[in-house]
Amino acid sequence: MKKFVISLARTPERLSWWKEKNNYIDEYEIYKAYDGSQISYPDLLNLGYDVNKSWRSLDSKHKHRLTDGEIGCMLSHYSLWKLCAEQDETFYISEDDIYTPETTYDTARKYVGEYDFIYIGWANRSRDIEPEYINAEICRPYLPWNMSSYFITPKAARFMIGNNIHKNLIVNDEYAPWILDQGQKNGKLNWCAVSNDINDKVSGFVSDSNVSFSGYNTSASNAKIFNCYNTKVLTISTDNNKAKLLYESCAKHNIQITNIAQGIDWNGTDMSGPGGGQKINLFKKYFEENDVDDEDIILFADGYDTFFSAGLDEVITRYFEMSIGGNEVIFGAEDNCWPNPEWADRFDLTQSYPFLNSGTFIGTARHLKSIFDIDIEDDGDDQEAIQKQYFTKKYPMILDHDQYIFMTMNKDLEIRNYDTYNSNVKTYGCLVHGQGDNENKKKFAKLYDDLNVNVNRQPLITYLPNYNLYDQIEENMIVVDFLSKPQCDKLIEISNNHGGWSPLEGDKFPAYEIRLKELGLLQDLESHMEDKIYPLVEKYWHPMAMYGVRDAFTMRYCVDTQKSLPLHNDASLVTGSIKLNDEYEGADLWFPRQKISNYDIPVGKMILFPGMVTHGHECTELLDGVKYSLTIWTQRYSGDL
Repeated sequence: MKKFVISLARTPERLSWWKEKNNYIDEYEIYKAYDGSQISYPDLLNLGYDVNKSWRSLDSKHKHRLTDGEIGCMLSHYSLWKLCAEQDETFYISEDDIYTPETTYDTARKYVGEYDFIYIGWANRSRDIEPEYINAEICRPYLPWNMSSYFITPKAARFMIGNNIHKNLIVNDEYAPWILDQGQKNGKLNWCAVSNDINDKVSGFVSDSNVSFSGYNTSASNAKIFNCYNTKVLTISTDNNKAKLLYESCAKHNIQITNIAQGIDWNGTDMSGPGGGQKINLFKKYFEENDVDDEDIILFADGYDTFFSAGLDEVITRYFEMSIGGNEVIFGAEDNCWPNPEWADRFDLTQSYPFLNSGTFIGTARHLKSIFDIDIEDDGDDQEAIQKQYFTKKYPMILDHDQYIFMTMNKDLEIRNYDTYNSNVKTYGCLVHGQGDNENKKKFAKLYDDLNVNVNRQPLITYLPNYNLYDQIEENMIVVDFLSKPQCDKLIEISNNHGGWSPLEGDKFPAYEIRLKELGLLQDLESHMEDKIYPLVEKYWHPMAMYGVRDAFTMRYCVDTQKSLPLHNDASLVTGSIKLNDEYEGADLWFPRQKISNYDIPVGKMILFPGMVTHGHECTELLDGVKYSLTIWTQRYSGDL
């Protein structure tokens, strides 16, 4: 029997922990894990693998697409299954953040041979369904979730790598129970699990695996969805001269856009009243005549009154954030119920922009084909028809109430920090739609002109909307959505362009920092904290009250300047810490009392914790690369500066 520990080379502290906790296990090999964050889709194809693009998590709440961490995890386990089959020898496989009691290990090992696959670490997906107990020591759980440690025989390994799974990768935690159950039902293999599930005995590290998705609420940015999808950007314009702003903005952002109405006569009215049904018919024709995969992402913008204010990468990042939970079609939202005001109360009137606008949308082709599968005359009203589809609740449709991707023309739109900004919902959008009357059209044109006054636009920092969601990683530590990966990159760029990384004079724990106030970014951060973060924090730590931001600064760790930061506490009521990149080794934020590291916290997520007493922390030594982070200190009392 061979024993393997899956571990990333850049997390030696995890491996050290595993060795200490599981010191009775000898003669094992360290298996270098695949780092999903470093693998692009072309890289994956070159390795001979592909993804099941239609897969979504079985988790009814999240229903997320594959993340890059899950890709790394599946590749690591699959490679060991393949090796097990090739060497025709039973393997013991463990991830490096699991503690397996010796008695549990011995119990599992004695059933090797009688069973082809034995879970040691697992979790019951449905706590309402009890495992099928074979005897007092072993059982067969319903859909075990978590492959943290297990025994696998060559027979099981050959079965696991069958079914062409390497060309249809999904998360291994869902693939394994499905394929094992198939084998059990067909009499081709026999599997079980140790009755004493050890998943309650994992380490204090943040996630359940250093190569897999962390398991956080993935409602927003940094679930790091693995982008294996083909995105088609489409418009409808029978007079390209009228689409000048759209085409100009696409060129500026290097966006390839296809006009699906090229050479077509327009029969859908002049849009001064209800009309536009021809748009739906053109889409139906496009889907019929073109090679469009069901999982392709379709991004649509009306031809005559839209423009992009951000690049396609940012749009797709935000789409992945918003589509978590299965909401895979997103339409713009406006403050005017058109064309039927009598339908207003059928929308969510608690929103500032409650009504569906059909001029911009994004979604998977599979769902859009179904939504557009309606009979409509060319001069019928497309917005009315799509609103009817929305009311049926048959389709995974949501509206962009926060104007996070699609901004519709309204009194709250302005240019701030060289970008389009909505002062009501406090978001910077990606695409502006100038729907409405002639007055709105004039405002739309002026907005575009104002946006492009300065040719050399400055990078922008904005913050993710927060829907009162958080993840608890310790009794007094939570994680919330804060910045997307592109926004983190922009903050790094702004900080480096500003320069002047240096320790604050008189600081007992000096670090190479730049204040956000110096960067002109403090006001927006304070506004976002007050509007989106403080209410959540005050609810979680009730009855405490927040007073304001005391300080906020980016930090830089480099082997030539500063490689670590000693153990300390913060002069802050509640501290926020955000990792801005992950292209480095070492330099983890470590809380020794809580035994928690930020290694598996995705880039852009914010850890919130009491800063002054209980949560002393340090930055471990940087081994390679350059680390950037953002720290936010909040006031301990009113006026604390």
